[in-house]
Amino acid sequence: MTLTHIIPSLRRSLPDPLSRDSWPEYTSATPDDVTVAGLSLVTLVQWCGTPCVHTAAAVIPGTNGRPSETDLASVVIVRVTAAVVENGQLNVWIDGELDACAAILSEARMIGRASTAHAIAAAIYSSSAHTPCGTSPTW
Repeated sequence: MTLTHIIPSLRRSLPDPLSRDSWPEYTSATPDDVTVAGLSLVTLVQWCGTPCVHTAAAVIPGTNGRPSETDLASVVIVRVTAAVVENGQLNVWIDGELDACAAILSEARMIGRASTAHAIAAAIYSSSAHTPCGTSPTW
């Protein structure tokens, strides 16, 4: 548990921590953006729209972020198209398909704005399907 879980108002000044082994090289977070290999994902979405993929060198697990010379890692950026709470469950629809990739949903981040809302589990659906892509415990 981190301080942003205990005191949600800190979310406006402190980003949730990232798992270094799960993100591409030189990834850092702010409360409203993630930068991968020097490129802001908010800026990338402004240029390319969503869904969008950014690829950079993967990190060697356990090295605190040292880039791999051979492996790549990608970040998939999608837009939330709808969100509904039904029977206490948050259901979120996105404009991309995550079925064909090995998405690590526990590392999902909201970019573009800072939120002080508590992190809760969300069922994530593709806008073109009615079956869940998975569940993110961090939204």
